Amino acid sequence: MGKVYSMLIRPIRTFNIENRATRIISREKPIPAPQYPSTERQKKLSEEVNPNFIKEHYQKNMQLDQRLKDVFVTSTDPQVCVLF
Repeated sequence: MGKVYSMLIRPIRTFNIENRATRIISREKPIPAPQYPSTERQKKLSEEVNPNFIKEHYQKNMQLDQRLKDVFVTSTDPQVCVLF
């Protein structure tokens, strides 16, 4: 039954697919996904508390970057014992 259904639905799904894909790709800016109202409230609240948060968040912190560069991790694999 599933094969018959997919054979009937496939032409409907693929109808004019190239034009539909071209139309979506040629848009200048993609449409963002809708956000929950609670997320919008959190954004407004964060803007009120610290208006420069986004700017500071995306700015590179040189002190933290240097600390990451100074970290060096060495690891050794445990010896595997194979018994026959």
